[in-house]
Amino acid sequence: MTDIEKLQNALVFHDFAARYMLDAVVAMLEATDFDATPAERHKARDVAKRDLQTAYRALEQAQIMKGVDG
Repeated sequence: MTDIEKLQNALVFHDFAARYMLDAVVAMLEATDFDATPAERHKARDVAKRDLQTAYRALEQAQIMKGVDG
């Protein structure tokens, strides 16, 4: 795989991570909605946690694709 291909693949993972980060922000806003029921808040927090974990894994993959350590 060439350096350009590695960079392109890393950018795909960065884009994926950014989308999940934005989804997590939306879920956190829903979790703090005063009109939401406690069950809806807990569900939104779970979604935010899952989205943040997915974003973190995508960033890790981006680093692997670029060949960055740490």
